[in-house]
Amino acid sequence: MLRFSRCALKELGTVARWLDEEGHGIIKRNDGTEFVVQQTSIKMGGYKSLAEGQEVEFDIEKDHHGGDHAVCVAAPGGYPPKPWSGRDFTHGSPQTHLGHPPPSS
Repeated sequence: MLRFSRCALKELGTVARWLDEEGHGIIKRNDGTEFVVQQTSIKMGGYKSLAEGQEVEFDIEKDHHGGDHAVCVAAPGGYPPKPWSGRDFTHGSPQTHLGHPPPSS
């Protein structure tokens, strides 16, 4: 499996929200601090996205406005993270990324 070694991956957190159509999301560090993550900062091949609720490692950099944001986002150990599947199971029941229940079949 591919592993990314160019990043320090000093921070640990959880993907709190992923907005697939906008290409960004929020990572919540273990101390509660939240960081924006852009699709381009995810360490994986192909289409880049993040599954909500998964643990990730990341680095922090200043953005062009002087705020902190997450970069070099990877799964623990520096491996590619799980991609967003369109459903959020972190709140006990399936939810779409907009917080609405999935359509009944």
